[in-house]
Amino acid sequence: MWRCASSRTAILRQNSKSIHQIRCHAIDSGKHESQCQEQLIEIAKKVCKIMRVRPRWEQTLLSDFPPAKFLSPTLFSLVINQQNNALLSLRFFYWLKSRPGFSPDSLSLNTLFDELIKANQCTAAKSLLQNTEFTPNSASLESYVKRLSENGSIEEAIHVLSQLKARGICPSLGTWNSVLLSSLEIKRTDFVWQFYDEMVESGVVADAETVGCLIRALCVENKVSEAYELLEQVLEDGLVPNNLAFNELIKGLLRSRSYVKISRTLHAMIKINRAPDIHTYGVIVCGLCKNGEHIEAFRVFNDLKDRGYAPDRYMYNKMINALCNSKLLADARKLWFEMIEKGLCPDDLTSNTLFYRYFKVGDLEEALLLYKEMCNRRYRKDTVSYRILLMEFCLNEKVEEACDLFEEMTRKAITPDLITYNTLISSLCKKGKVVESINLLQKLLAQGLQPSPDSYNPLIKGLCHIRNIQEAKRLFKDMQERSIRPSHEAHESVIIGLCKVGLFEEAMESIVAMLNYNITPRKETFERLILYLSRENRLDDALLVLESMLEMEYALGGGIGHSLVEKLCKGNSHVANHFLEEILLYLYHGNFLPHDLQPKQQLQ
Repeated sequence: MWRCASSRTAILRQNSKSIHQIRCHAIDSGKHESQCQEQLIEIAKKVCKIMRVRPRWEQTLLSDFPPAKFLSPTLFSLVINQQNNALLSLRFFYWLKSRPGFSPDSLSLNTLFDELIKANQCTAAKSLLQNTEFTPNSASLESYVKRLSENGSIEEAIHVLSQLKARGICPSLGTWNSVLLSSLEIKRTDFVWQFYDEMVESGVVADAETVGCLIRALCVENKVSEAYELLEQVLEDGLVPNNLAFNELIKGLLRSRSYVKISRTLHAMIKINRAPDIHTYGVIVCGLCKNGEHIEAFRVFNDLKDRGYAPDRYMYNKMINALCNSKLLADARKLWFEMIEKGLCPDDLTSNTLFYRYFKVGDLEEALLLYKEMCNRRYRKDTVSYRILLMEFCLNEKVEEACDLFEEMTRKAITPDLITYNTLISSLCKKGKVVESINLLQKLLAQGLQPSPDSYNPLIKGLCHIRNIQEAKRLFKDMQERSIRPSHEAHESVIIGLCKVGLFEEAMESIVAMLNYNITPRKETFERLILYLSRENRLDDALLVLESMLEMEYALGGGIGHSLVEKLCKGNSHVANHFLEEILLYLYHGNFLPHDLQPKQQLQ
């Protein structure tokens, strides 16, 4: 018995020793794994830091750490989790991928994919999918679809959606709504209806956000009546779209001037505790302004302020422009100052419109007072405001003031535009200051602006008036070389200018060129040319010009006709007899000859 007991005790001791050895081995193994994990965590931290601060870390990273460590998928996963830059993590992955023996696990790749989506790096995420055989999980793919939709890459989102459907996965309602909204934002209503049909086929039930997208899509397609009916239907079903859908519907109803439906829509919003906000009323005010209902818009605008709403800068600008268009300048001026007092700086268009309207109604004094007030408040003067003031100075023949203002623009480094140059060139030419105008044209060209016919016409006319025909011809040629088609005024000024200095051959060539350009000379140009030619006894040329004039069915003036008849009766032109009777008959029937003087008698 003792021997048996002793044997059992020996066996137990031996087994206990084995268990102890196994336990010790397990503990040692656990410690080793824990140490390896801690070591990898430290390496991951250092790798992340190196990637952030060292530009070309790929060339030196292997020398900083044991190369074998980089083959561990765990290190890759740790770097992704610790690195706060998704693109650096992707760059690290491509570097690892180039190392022999590295094989990433799908979980780490999915984590990297998710990080790229969170960072809105859809192109990089697509590159990752193309360079690996990895397939993200369904949640990641849905996030990818949402990001693609938000970025306007709807066609790519469609492709990913088809992948989900091929895997038998039905996207969530949130994903569908994201795609619908993004399609709407890029005005692709065809995609909206396509996705909505697919959504219904998939058995997904629409919510208020879905309905809001559909209402807005109908408004974009100008199917406002259908949008209104859909709203009435879903409100009965208890679905309440957001204010954005209501605002779009109201905007559409304003376009069709359906004011009764607008009133009902506003009452419906109040009834369902979706009170119209400042943006809703902003849509109404701007829509009324666009429809020309400026007085009603102003009433709504003032009513908003009385109720405690604070119109924004956009609404103020719209209202001021509308009041200016209705010539309610006192109210517009009041709102302009009200904006400034509230810290809402009027935009350039609004200020310049108000400024211009005062000039338009002839209230130069009030316009200058407003301009002075703008300067006192250090309102930024731009090219347009200077141009308006300069144009009004020129209109009121205050050319000196206009020139001073132009110089002020130059001093303040405000670049004049083409209209400013053309206005001042024209005004200077009218005052006979042609040399100054030519200098302005040179500045215009030096500034790199493309001149227009209005840049040349006053100069050519002015030069012809002072008989500087050679300079006028040079500018005319310069126009043509710059592919600027000379206008009526330019052609006619050169023709009359050539006649003034006795260059009749060139004048005749110029009128032929004008006709070849399919530019019809004015009646006055024909008559002046005939007068100049007849005075110089160039009757053949005068009659040729007369023939062209009559072919264009211009009425011949009595004075020109009498002058030409006189010349023909005294001269021996071989075409005189052919035209004389026609001219006399024309003058007689036009009551330009006395009744007792018959054409036949004159011919005899």
